[in-house]
Formats: sequence, C-alpha cells, structure tokens
Amino acid sequence: MAAAQAKRRTAIFQDCTKVSVHKKRLRATQEEWEKQIAALTIQLAWRKFFRRKLLRALHPNRRQLLMWDPEIVALKQQALVHYIYNEHIEAPFWHPTLRPAIRPLWTRFIPSAAAVSYNFAVDQYYPWVARAGAIPEFPPGTEPEMLPVCASPKPEPAWSGSNEGAERQKSGGGSRTGSRANSDRLSDASGQQQKPASGNNKKSARFSYNMRKK
Repeated sequence: MAAAQAKRRTAIFQDCTKVSVHKKRLRATQEEWEKQIAALTIQLAWRKFFRRKLLRALHPNRRQLLMWDPEIVALKQQALVHYIYNEHIEAPFWHPTLRPAIRPLWTRFIPSAAAVSYNFAVDQYYPWVARAGAIPEFPPGTEPEMLPVCASPKPEPAWSGSNEGAERQKSGGGSRTGSRANSDRLSDASGQQQKPASGNNKKSARFSYNMRKK
C-alpha cells in the first residue's frame, strides 16, 4: 500500500515537472533556455568544487594551528608548568678540579733553588782548604788576583818571592807545600833553628838569614 502511494507521488511529481518545463520553454526562446542550463551547470560545478575545498581544509590532518585558540593556549600553559616543576637541575661540585697553573716563559730562565745552592757550594769549595783545614794566608806582595765568583783560584805550589821553597825541595823537605797554615810554618821553622846544622852550613845560614829578614 505504501509502495503504491510512493510510486503514485513520484509519477505526479514528474508530471508536474514536465508541465513546468514545457511552460518555461514556451515563454522563452531556445537560446535563452540553453543559457539558463549552462549557468545552472557552472553554478553546480562551482559549488561542488568549493565544497571539496572546504572539506579538505576542515580535515583533521590539514587543520591549521592558531596560537589564539583556547586549546593551544591551554597546551602551552600545561607544557610550561611541566617544564618548571619537572626540570632536573644538577648542583655544581663543591670542590672543583683546579686547572694547572701555566708557567710563564720568563720563568724558564730562572734557575731552581737546588741549582743555585749547588752552584754556591761549588763556588765556595777550595780543595786546599779542605785538605789543610784552614784558609792559607799568602805572604805580603803575593796575594792572588781577584777572580770572579764562579771561578776558584788555583793553589800555588810554593812561594814565588823567597827561595825557601826551592831550598826545601832541594834538601828533601818539599813535602810541606805553601798551602799550610802560618802557625805550622812558624813551628817548623823554630824546630829547625833549635836542631844543629847537619852537614851543610851554607843552607842553615841562608835559612836563618831569611827568617831574620822576615
């Protein structure tokens, strides 16, 4: 029953449409009718194009982010709170490793304390003083020349101003060198004066003459 009524209504609608189209065609010429059909076709195509474009723009995958959107503002605020309260801060080490000091270039030319003390000890060392135990006192007029600090004077084997050293070497008493102390020389001279002259009177006379001259 319902299907029959629906068919009936469709037939009535088609008949009404045909009648209205026939009346319009009678009112207008054929050229105007074609223009209306073309305009309607263009309008329908244009609307369909815009509809598809609008649907593509509203698609979730093509949605544009607007910074003033309430959802975007809420997400930004939530991210800021998460960053502030969940940030991991590492405390600095209390005793950091010190960087090694860079030695300036000019300090390479400054000798170390060990080198200075060693050089001073070498400069102050006198071999004849270490053997005899005292600094020799040179006779007047035979003082050695002043030498630089880094060099040490060479010991003289005998006195150059008197003939006592040569006479002692000839008589076999050359074992005592000029590096002995003054007290040792005077004691040896006094001992030789007390002993009697043995064999050579000329040597003893010359020795006594030199001692008197001093």
